[in-house]
Amino acid sequence: MISLRYWAKKIYVGQNITFGCQVSSYYFSRGVRWAIGWKNGSHILVKEALVNDTRTSGPVQWFRRNINSLVVTADLNLTTIGCYAPVWNTSEWKSQNVTFAVLPSIAPKILGSAGVEIIEWYVNDTNKYIQCSVFGDPVPSVTWKKDDKFWYKYFRSTSNETSLTSRINVTRVSYGTHGEYVCTAKNVGGIVSKTYKVLVHGNFYIQCIVYPWSIVDASHNKIMTFYLYNIRGNRRSYASLNFFTKTFVFVESRQ
Repeated sequence: MISLRYWAKKIYVGQNITFGCQVSSYYFSRGVRWAIGWKNGSHILVKEALVNDTRTSGPVQWFRRNINSLVVTADLNLTTIGCYAPVWNTSEWKSQNVTFAVLPSIAPKILGSAGVEIIEWYVNDTNKYIQCSVFGDPVPSVTWKKDDKFWYKYFRSTSNETSLTSRINVTRVSYGTHGEYVCTAKNVGGIVSKTYKVLVHGNFYIQCIVYPWSIVDASHNKIMTFYLYNIRGNRRSYASLNFFTKTFVFVESRQ
């Protein structure tokens, strides 16, 4: 007639845990009450909309009564949550309790060398990736930023209960791949970040002049246009040299 549940496989210090108490409307009247117990045997009964208690690391919150939910910020001394419901037309109360252990959390740590990690690639390199391996308990959540903007194109895989590997896959390297990528790991124990600086190189040589001008013709017409080829691949790019404005324009080919 009373079902008391909470939505967490494990409970850690500093974690907000939601408890739900479902009671039969045919047997109980409206309005449940919550009891909170600690290791030393003390208990409190939650009656008000919001209770601040010095024995917890955060507030105990009472949501709408018809939903019968309670959110508790756990600490190491918390052991028991109880749900009490009044029986219709009597002074009797029925209850159900859940007992659990609150575990200490382990702050996240990113494996690998400290400081900024330099990664060097060449234009047209294929199947490259940036990998961020994280350890912590509970398993941290990971977010990425590229040049201070959130980056959502990453792959996430959990290897076990306390570690996680997240990577950004690059199918083909271009000049747009260049930048600073920041991996941030977070759990209830803390937050940590690591920066990966990607440098993209491109070695080119002049393959031919497109238009049948001589150097004199090119100078006379103010603009010389030619193709460039990457030494490490066959990707063709377009460039033009303007003698009049003394500017050089390079456009990477999308072919």
